[in-house]
Amino acid sequence: MRSALDSLGRKGFAELHGKWFLVMTPADALEGFADFVNTASRDSQEILSGKKQLDDVDIFPLKSRAGAAAVSIGREGADVVLPSSKISKVHAVFSMGGGLPSLTDSDSKNGTFLNGTRLESGRAVPVDVGDTIQFASVAVTLWSIDDLVAAIGAQ
Repeated sequence: MRSALDSLGRKGFAELHGKWFLVMTPADALEGFADFVNTASRDSQEILSGKKQLDDVDIFPLKSRAGAAAVSIGREGADVVLPSSKISKVHAVFSMGGGLPSLTDSDSKNGTFLNGTRLESGRAVPVDVGDTIQFASVAVTLWSIDDLVAAIGAQ
């Protein structure tokens, strides 16, 4: 990821991968990663210390394969495929128009949760950087391109 950021630059990387990312961490590091993106004055060494290493995370760009304004999340055939049998085929959808993305549960069997609150199916809610989103049993944190650049320490 760092080499792609270094070679493409921030703007080129954002054009290719988008400006929003789902970051899946080990359960014991989730809170630390969420706190990192909510901290205005941070040092990239903060997040890279101890167990909070980027090697231990999976980063999923929130960008549709077809270039549409909606990004589907699911276990198969979705724009972002998450590794769990508890996730519905099309579990939820992010709408990417405007400033911050919004999230809608797609009548998933095991639910979509935003900061611990279950979302009502079919109702879009805004999502902010640092928010914890749980798709069934898979928890992720929303990062912006700025958070990713700060964590990697790229220019």
